[in-house]
Amino acid sequence: MILLFLCTLTYADTDKTLVPETSVKEIVAAELAAFSLSPFEPEPLAVLTLSGIYTQPEQSEASSQANFVLPVEPMQRRLGFALGEMMAINLFVWAIGQYPLDGEWTYINLDTMQHNLRFWFEWDPNYFNNNFISHPYHGSLYYNAGRTNGLDYWESSLLAFSGSFIWEVFMEHHRPSINDLIMTTTGGMYLGEMLFRYSSLVLDDSATGFERVWREILGGLLNPVRGFNRLIFGETGTTRSSHNQLRAPVHGWIHLTGSGTSLSSELSDAKAGGGAEFLLVYGHPFTGEEVRKPFDYFPVQFNLRRMSDKTYINIFAYSLLAGKELSSKETQNHLIGLFQHYDFYNIEIVKLGGSSFCGGIISRFQLSPKVRLTTLAHVGWMVLGASNNEYILEDLRDYNYGTGYTAKVDAAIDFQKFGNLLIRWGHYRIFTLEGADGNDRLTLFQGKYMIPIWNGWGAGVQFSQYRRNSHYDDFPDVKKTLYGFRFSVSYRF
Repeated sequence: MILLFLCTLTYADTDKTLVPETSVKEIVAAELAAFSLSPFEPEPLAVLTLSGIYTQPEQSEASSQANFVLPVEPMQRRLGFALGEMMAINLFVWAIGQYPLDGEWTYINLDTMQHNLRFWFEWDPNYFNNNFISHPYHGSLYYNAGRTNGLDYWESSLLAFSGSFIWEVFMEHHRPSINDLIMTTTGGMYLGEMLFRYSSLVLDDSATGFERVWREILGGLLNPVRGFNRLIFGETGTTRSSHNQLRAPVHGWIHLTGSGTSLSSELSDAKAGGGAEFLLVYGHPFTGEEVRKPFDYFPVQFNLRRMSDKTYINIFAYSLLAGKELSSKETQNHLIGLFQHYDFYNIEIVKLGGSSFCGGIISRFQLSPKVRLTTLAHVGWMVLGASNNEYILEDLRDYNYGTGYTAKVDAAIDFQKFGNLLIRWGHYRIFTLEGADGNDRLTLFQGKYMIPIWNGWGAGVQFSQYRRNSHYDDFPDVKKTLYGFRFSVSYRF
């Protein structure tokens, strides 16, 4: 993600003018027409769901062109090669574990395979980061074995499941893990398509010389499976008349923050430290197209904080899987659909990770030429989640596995030159499947006000509150609250 941010900033252009009479479809057409890597940003940007009615004056003329999207040649469908590559990925990862790492979990034979088939699945005791970050990345390799060989989103998702199932049953000494199968598949679907889309932003089949070299290298770092396939099939050296890549407008921000936090409602035990927040928004929630496809819109937000001697990470991400734009007034836009969410919190009082599928709606209301309200409401099933567990520790694991539901609401008001206000509420309820019996509830509230200063730079203030209420059947309940108050300096692109 950091590599893509650096590359994106090279092409950033933040000199924007408000054009309120421009339609959503015209704006998207204009941005795609002029698209290079990611020079587009609705200004000011206030919320993950926010897409703009802000555009450059010269884009109005470009938006009237009928053929604003350059044709993309269909990828060659290589199903047999995709299946073989999925198996090769398993063999490669197994070989790394067996030889350089000398991991006992790779000591396999026919007896271990028969044992796994006989005794079936269990819950594994691995580290939190390993299960909710490493496994999704592993799944993204399987996914892109399909996606970069011409398979679509759903077909590649089946490949992620198949690769994970084969690994769990046949490629490890230990019994297969149900949590690994779920997170490798669902996390691989999300991360795999995200990396496929990001690498498409970088790759350009019309580029030559040094520009072609750095684009191929950066694209390969973002998506190693795609880089390998482009190399062996001769695509790295093939020059075409157009970029020949799947693209959409991208915008985002970088925040640098200081922070003060408290571990109690009495504001005692306060700490201070620095942090950074990154956001990339791919595509638009509103394009003027009635039917939407998987991942033609997805935001990813990554928060990093350093407090005392510890580093804390939050990831908030979701993607559109299927949706439909509703016909509405000229001053309103609405998108209803199915969304996939990925959440990861590893902070002072909260350890929560999971993959969810939600139904929801994103709406935008143009209250006046200079004031816009954007809202989001999603609710759905958390297929697999993890939450804190202070009582039952198993090897490397200090968290419960569970399932439950999540609900999220965003509201953002954009005042154009006077900044923007974001209010976010989220609720997670996880019922224990394995660990300390009971349920865990996490409620978060965030408020953020940002004001533009000059040429993409801005300043802001942020407030956050995390409330955790864990109810255990056999142990005392746990209730904790964490507050955060931060000033920030930001750059939008």
